Amino acid sequence: MNNKNFFLCDENTLMIVTDKGHLRTLVAPFTVRCIRATDILKENALVNVDAVKPHDEEIIMYLVLKKWMPYSYFQLIIK
Repeated sequence: MNNKNFFLCDENTLMIVTDKGHLRTLVAPFTVRCIRATDILKENALVNVDAVKPHDEEIIMYLVLKKWMPYSYFQLIIK
């Protein structure tokens, strides 16, 4: 996802613009797919994001399994 396509509203709310130009609001907890294995997650694992926060280098961090991780490790699942 291009970083121009999402906006943080608060620690529980992420607004995104879909590929079709629709505005969607995701309220934590929301589900993401891990696209980069970590020490606690396997690739393709589905996990819940419990909170979001801004970050200088990573743009957005997700709170997953009580650990802050870069959003770039995950793919949003939008239904």
